Amino acid sequence: MEKIKLGLIGIFACISLSLSAQNKKAESCYLEANKQYHEYGNKEKALGLLNKAIKKYPNYEKPYAFKAYIHERDKEYDKAKEAYITYLKLDSTHQTTYFYFAKMLMDSGDPKMAASVIEKFYTVPKMAGFNPKKDRASDKTLKKLKSLEIALTLAEEETQTIDELNLKNLGPNINTSSREYWPGMTMDKSLFIFTKVDLNQKYKQEDFYYSPVIDGKFGPSKLLPGKIRTLDNEGTVAIHPDGSTIYFTVCNEPDGFGRCDIYFSSTDGINWSPKQNMGSIINSASWDAQPTISMGGNALIFSSNRAGGYGGSDLYISYKNTTGQWSKPKNLGPTINTSMDEQAPFFHYDGETLYFSSDGHPGFGKMDLFVSRLNDVDEWTQPKNVSQYINTSGNEVGFYVEPDGKLAYFVSDRKGGYGNMDIWSFNLKEELRPAPANILSINIIDSKTKKPVVAKLILNNLKNNRNILDSTVSSVKTYYPSGGNYGLFSQAEGYLPFTQNYNKPINQSEGSVEQITVELIPARQGNSIVLKNIFFDFDQWEIKPESEKALKTLIKFLKSNPKLTIEIGGYTDNKGSLEYNKTLSNNRAKSVYTYLVKKGIDQTRLSSNGYGSLSTDDNSTEEKRASNRRIEIKIK
Repeated sequence: MEKIKLGLIGIFACISLSLSAQNKKAESCYLEANKQYHEYGNKEKALGLLNKAIKKYPNYEKPYAFKAYIHERDKEYDKAKEAYITYLKLDSTHQTTYFYFAKMLMDSGDPKMAASVIEKFYTVPKMAGFNPKKDRASDKTLKKLKSLEIALTLAEEETQTIDELNLKNLGPNINTSSREYWPGMTMDKSLFIFTKVDLNQKYKQEDFYYSPVIDGKFGPSKLLPGKIRTLDNEGTVAIHPDGSTIYFTVCNEPDGFGRCDIYFSSTDGINWSPKQNMGSIINSASWDAQPTISMGGNALIFSSNRAGGYGGSDLYISYKNTTGQWSKPKNLGPTINTSMDEQAPFFHYDGETLYFSSDGHPGFGKMDLFVSRLNDVDEWTQPKNVSQYINTSGNEVGFYVEPDGKLAYFVSDRKGGYGNMDIWSFNLKEELRPAPANILSINIIDSKTKKPVVAKLILNNLKNNRNILDSTVSSVKTYYPSGGNYGLFSQAEGYLPFTQNYNKPINQSEGSVEQITVELIPARQGNSIVLKNIFFDFDQWEIKPESEKALKTLIKFLKSNPKLTIEIGGYTDNKGSLEYNKTLSNNRAKSVYTYLVKKGIDQTRLSSNGYGSLSTDDNSTEEKRASNRRIEIKIK
């Protein structure tokens, strides 16, 4: 049983009280209260005995500290505050008590008074009667105090009020008196999945539940159907954005590689398949758990305590290549990982924003929620604490943010819920949001027959060359952030490669679905395509770096069709003289020709020509003129 020396009550280890100086009956009541609370869990009887001890001997300080401890554990902060104040009136020189009092005030949402108590902490050694051996705070307490002072600074920098959070419990269709946690949702926000431990069951095991979401309202939750459910615990679910696959943790399995492994399951639209271990590349002989999957399903981030980390559990990332194989997991590095524990990652659809829990970064409790972003040189920014109103003195784990970045979900046992761990939502402040969302709904068809074609499809961020989507499909929905420059590439056997450019402004409407039809043109003599992701600076013909993805797609096509020969045609708009435009377009076509030859394409298969503005279409608008400034590939 937990004894009084643990937690807050540990402060008494530094207090030497002579029984001969105390009322023996009060001491007896105090000791019996300790037994009732810690051995029998009888809070009310313990408090009754403590009050009896105080009545018998009002100047006996121990019962007041014990009352503060009991009330603080049950989040009865006003009663705990009253007990602390009385205790410090009786023993004003015990420095460690000021730390615990300040920490309780922070947990209760009173940083102003907490700061005042911390100031008092530093004046204690100057007080009359201060005994360094008995009253001075330990180095460990001083270290904890520094963390508390950082939390105070974070609270002072908070820009969002608790009312602006619009904190809401998800209600009885999701939450019960049992434990609900680890929220997730499909990209279209039609299906909500979470983990639940039904405390009313005999074995109290973890299972997955789902709730259909209609017009933003959660329907009654049910067990996830199919063979995914076993007699084991399945937990910490991550959903592929299209809802086709889930990734999760199972421990102590016969086919496991360590204590806990990461598994996946797919759905046929009705039932979920039996779980499959992700294999020895992802899973180690240690603890591997709590996965999150990227927008395109080609990056997996998870927590692991494998050897070689920075201490405790660290976050790792693995990438899936074009053949479907996962790479060796890579540690996210010291900006994210600390000597403590980093867990519960959620990688947003924008492919840049990572939310996670940590007890190693400065925060308000044990495991706090943080956010970091991947910059253009693939480095993580310094993590930011999500909010003093969300992060408490306990553990905050399990986080999900909707595609538009405005609404977030998290898990808490705070007051106002249905009992135990509940799932809540709140408005995420703008500075912590991912990039605004846009959704592409893409269908791939044959340009002549209009029938669906299964093809390789890539959506690439041309600025940093990261793939948001990399799949082989005939139709798909995908998310991409506003304000970037994106290339869409598609390729299938027997067809010319397809390229398209998207550059949607940030202020364009978020969350709307844009319908795109990719028409693949058969690879036959005389057919041609426009390479729309070939970029040049104004009045220049040197190929810009962001053109590389489109050119690699063309190279792959040419290597897959070694007997084909092509002409590279350059075109301009009608600005400038005919002679100038012909020279510029010829130089640009020649640049593409030279690039392909350098990359190993036989020059006898290539020719280039500049057509200037002779074969251009309508030039009445800037958009139409831009479409006329192009490189065409024609099969000869």
